Amino acid sequence: MSILDALTGKRVLVLDGAMGTYLPEKVVGKKLWSAHALVNDPEEISKVHEGYFEAGANIVTTATYQASVKGFLEAGVVSKDNQEEEAARLFTRAVDLAKLETLGESDRFVAASIGPYGAYLAGGQEYTGDYGSIRDTQLCEFHRVRLETLQKSDADILAVETIPSLQELKVLIGMLNKNPAKPYWVALSVNDVKYMADGTPLSEAIKIIETGGNVVAVGVNCTSVETAGQTLEELAKHTRLPLIVYPNSGEIYNGETKQWESSASTKTLASEASGWHDLGARIVGGCCRTTPDDIKALREKVDQL
Repeated sequence: MSILDALTGKRVLVLDGAMGTYLPEKVVGKKLWSAHALVNDPEEISKVHEGYFEAGANIVTTATYQASVKGFLEAGVVSKDNQEEEAARLFTRAVDLAKLETLGESDRFVAASIGPYGAYLAGGQEYTGDYGSIRDTQLCEFHRVRLETLQKSDADILAVETIPSLQELKVLIGMLNKNPAKPYWVALSVNDVKYMADGTPLSEAIKIIETGGNVVAVGVNCTSVETAGQTLEELAKHTRLPLIVYPNSGEIYNGETKQWESSASTKTLASEASGWHDLGARIVGGCCRTTPDDIKALREKVDQL
């Protein structure tokens, strides 16, 4: 079964939860986050993937959200002379680690994460879209090697996620249209139930996303459980694409203090799953600070739908 077969069959697929939450001493506060473990502790990443699959997830995402040629170079992970080749090997390693956990299982899939430029900046810009005066060509060059490598990898789908700005959205859709090798979903970063993080109306973002030839789902991630349903309701007004939703725990990460602030949501992934399904969500999961326990409860709820 391919992931497209699963979506076409009107099933609800369960996505994994947080990666970095499981590696706090190793990655929290480091600029590479889970990509740091990709370099130094790949076996720890394998354990996280295994844990989510055992909890009932159908899809796990690779540890490439915060991985980039530029980030690896600045961290001293790759050499200046061979930075693209060495970074590409790390991107491929991330996919291979996840794919190993799918062997012999027909209902397990791997999504290769394409995180935003804001994740590289590591100051919370993926939640504001405040990239300054960056040019389209700079964004294109930032994403190029990772996108090309993951397009050629064994991943089942690309996860274009936490995209906060219309500018970056246009750049990525343009790049994906030039090389439509794999299906992909787009999950937006929002600052309100009707707007992207940079203030762009979701209706305008949908118009750009639907120009993508291989896009199979659109939605939102790393927002609170409380507001996720309202955002899905707004998205459903403007598209007939399957929806995807994977909120965070409700806690907020302060990019300056490197600490999680506020308390977790009173609502849970499982308690909201039925409503999300009614709105058209066909891929549901968790983001920052969610756990295999959350995914296990979500799996049990999805099986009742």
